[in-house]
Amino acid sequence: MGTINIKPELKEIKVKGKTAVYRLYSRGKLNKFNPVVLGLGDISAKSKQIEAIAAVYDLSGFTNFCRQVDPHLSVPTYLHEFLNWLFENIKIQAISKRYRRGILLNAKLPFFAKFMGDGVLFLWDATDMKNTMMCNIVIGNRNICTKYSSNFVPEIKKHLTDIPTSLRCGVARGMVYSVGNGEDYVGPCINIASRLQKLSKLPFCFSRRGLDFEKGMLEETARAINIKEQDFSNIEKNAEDKFMKDIKGYCSHPKYENLREYLKIITSKKTKINCLILFGEQGIGKSQAIKNQMLELKKDFLYLNSYSTSLSFYKLVYQNRFKHIIIDDCVGIDDEKGIGILRALCNTENVRYIKYDSTSEKLEDVPSSFIFEGSITILTNKIRNEMDNSLLSRAIKREIKFTLKEKLDFMEQIAIFHYPKLTQKGLKEIMDFIKNSVDETNTNFSFRSVLKIIEFYNMSKNRWKILSDEELEKSDELIFVKSIFLLPTDERNKKWIEETGRTIRTLQRKIKEMGLNDKTTRKIKNAYTGKKGVKNRDGKPKIKTNP
Repeated sequence: MGTINIKPELKEIKVKGKTAVYRLYSRGKLNKFNPVVLGLGDISAKSKQIEAIAAVYDLSGFTNFCRQVDPHLSVPTYLHEFLNWLFENIKIQAISKRYRRGILLNAKLPFFAKFMGDGVLFLWDATDMKNTMMCNIVIGNRNICTKYSSNFVPEIKKHLTDIPTSLRCGVARGMVYSVGNGEDYVGPCINIASRLQKLSKLPFCFSRRGLDFEKGMLEETARAINIKEQDFSNIEKNAEDKFMKDIKGYCSHPKYENLREYLKIITSKKTKINCLILFGEQGIGKSQAIKNQMLELKKDFLYLNSYSTSLSFYKLVYQNRFKHIIIDDCVGIDDEKGIGILRALCNTENVRYIKYDSTSEKLEDVPSSFIFEGSITILTNKIRNEMDNSLLSRAIKREIKFTLKEKLDFMEQIAIFHYPKLTQKGLKEIMDFIKNSVDETNTNFSFRSVLKIIEFYNMSKNRWKILSDEELEKSDELIFVKSIFLLPTDERNKKWIEETGRTIRTLQRKIKEMGLNDKTTRKIKNAYTGKKGVKNRDGKPKIKTNP
């Protein structure tokens, strides 16, 4: 950002009796080459997070314009005219009405602008900004792109030749983070806006995430502007975002068929129930299913996992108070403070008032109270003791549970989705191995186990079965339960007590967890115990005999 002006001095140096002249830099001058020249201030200063709308303008053909004869004469003239015209039109687009005592704006002016060589970056502060104002900013940027070709180009052509013929612009909403003393900003929405303006066939493009145009524009304005929706998922290079946008496998199972309806209910602005608690064992695709459905519904969301303190959680909720927040097994907010915040967020009243009283300096950049207008999804492996009835009663609570048979039936679809290049021969070999190796005695078998085994197969052709056997761990206790399950009840219970010393209730719980008491398994058991109407192992009907 700053000019680096470090020049050497001519010094005579004697080397082996000979005098030579060298261009030397003093240590003081050499030390001036450091990040200070960037003009960012204290780079180690704590970054401030701001919800913003980013617009990146780019002059199409500016590189060719700079190649003309005597560019040192024409480029400054063009930039002077263009930048003055651009800033003036940003102001014009924001003006709503002029009064004697001042001017009324229909939207804020940018709080940050940066020249980027062949374009300009603008940032608007979207904190507490109404949806109508955000839509006005987007429409204003679109109008500027149109006016560049129709108004600015014909005038500047009278004085210069081979000027950039079109002005491109990309707009996106998201979080930005200050660098140093706020002299510069970074954030994903800036990157997305930059990529959007590079789309070859569109002079103006914006991301609809976080912008509700159906409710943010007047009808006559909406009719005058033709908004074309395109799928630009490939411009977001972040691997996790791309995975979330493309994944379909986890949501195609009937277990998740009602998930979209639940999300529609809790994200509606008219609902009194704004929380969904989804629980079930690990590795069955809860997180991916929720993310995918939110993207399908075009709902903006914040994904929170791993760890957060209650105070950090409060700040995150405030900064994303209009969004859907997904809390995925997040440790740290399950204390009294965190659960108290969650109860307030899921309140069934019309206004959800959140308050956090603290003397901590960390709370200085957010208010001590605010109104939450978003929604919550809580993902967990099991309902924890900390989630009291007061919280559970305010939410839609649903369990996702796969039987062993359902996992085995669905695992091939999961494998094909994640490994489309896996050969049919390899897929069949892996699936047959898993089906022959997995039964009710395996512990923690999930869809993640399938992915690990495929990796073993791809990376270790000679030893993949040995590695997979170690992955598909079996429980000695469950093996024993299965071995005695087909015995008559009295004999089974006796063997259990003799071998383990544990209660019959524990045995019954183990049998239930293994799924050995379902209808199909009871038929198998009956075949061995000789009940009426059931066939023996040889296929012949079992004849009931009187004692």
